[in-house]
Amino acid sequence: GWPYCPTHCDCACVDCSNASCTECYSTFSNGTVDYSTNHMQWLAELCNDLPAYYQIDYVRVYQRVNATRIGCNPAAHPTQGWIETHQDQYILPYFDEPLRPVFAGGWDCDSTAQCGGPTRGTCINATCRCLTDWTGPRCLVKRAGASLTCRPLENTLIGGGRCRTTSTTACG
Repeated sequence: GWPYCPTHCDCACVDCSNASCTECYSTFSNGTVDYSTNHMQWLAELCNDLPAYYQIDYVRVYQRVNATRIGCNPAAHPTQGWIETHQDQYILPYFDEPLRPVFAGGWDCDSTAQCGGPTRGTCINATCRCLTDWTGPRCLVKRAGASLTCRPLENTLIGGGRCRTTSTTACG
């Protein structure tokens, strides 16, 4: 969870370029010495570390019961269209496209355990190869949505290829 936030702090503000967002002090006294603490120090330290790049192994998505959506581009929240119209916000330095596709297999490995284990993938010639129902570089993700249509291409190209998410049959 988030750190404690006193009522006099604007803890909804997380803009690193706004000093009032990274500073909110309170003074405490033990009777002889006054202490001052910045309740937004965690944000100030995070801002000092930016730009930062993170590697994410997985994302857990919680959905309401009886209202689940499969895929990364549900009709109610068209992610693909948003990213295409705001590409500059999603392109990393030295990349020419907003998001890199996720391929089945391709991770460098020494053992099958590094490829999700024998029920998900195997290590062949120091490269992860995913079994039919699994995807991702280390075969850790269950196939669903657009990843199901790219299986033939991934079988042909080590490391796979991009899915055309607007098509149920086309890849590449």
